[in-house]
Amino acid sequence: MLAKDPRVVLAAVDGPAYGSGLSLAAAADVVVAGEGSTFGCTFGRVGLIPDLGFMWSVPRRIGVGRTRRMILQNAVVKADEAHDWGLVDVSCPAGQALEQATDLARRIVRTPAATLAHALRLLAVTAGASLEQTLEAEMAAQIELFARGEFADLRDEFLSRTRGRTPLRPAQN
Repeated sequence: MLAKDPRVVLAAVDGPAYGSGLSLAAAADVVVAGEGSTFGCTFGRVGLIPDLGFMWSVPRRIGVGRTRRMILQNAVVKADEAHDWGLVDVSCPAGQALEQATDLARRIVRTPAATLAHALRLLAVTAGASLEQTLEAEMAAQIELFARGEFADLRDEFLSRTRGRTPLRPAQN
């Protein structure tokens, strides 16, 4: 299931994303859309309901009210409005969505996979959880990540770059 994949999933949309295409895009961790792209919830036109996880992923991105509106009106939303709503994370010129998504993926992979997997899992499991449950889940993940060699290596690298700097004083080159 795409939404529960521990890996970061990016969607590049450069054109129409209707029906299941909308469901798949909404399930991604990051949606990059080119100008002129459209997102259509038109299941009702053929007598069906949204599927492929739409009812889970779309409301989490844009809220229940906007999701309801899309369903009831068989709505088609343009990229700029989808960006304003939170359905699209990154807007770019038409024809550049895949390139922009690839560039973003190159930056994302600099973060250890285990760190990203824990953060994404916690986002999913703590939706609706109490503060106490969330803090407990965060603490358990941090304990596991502290024990990994990646943490010590990255911490040491960070500290070596920031030695002598204070948060209030800009770095001197």
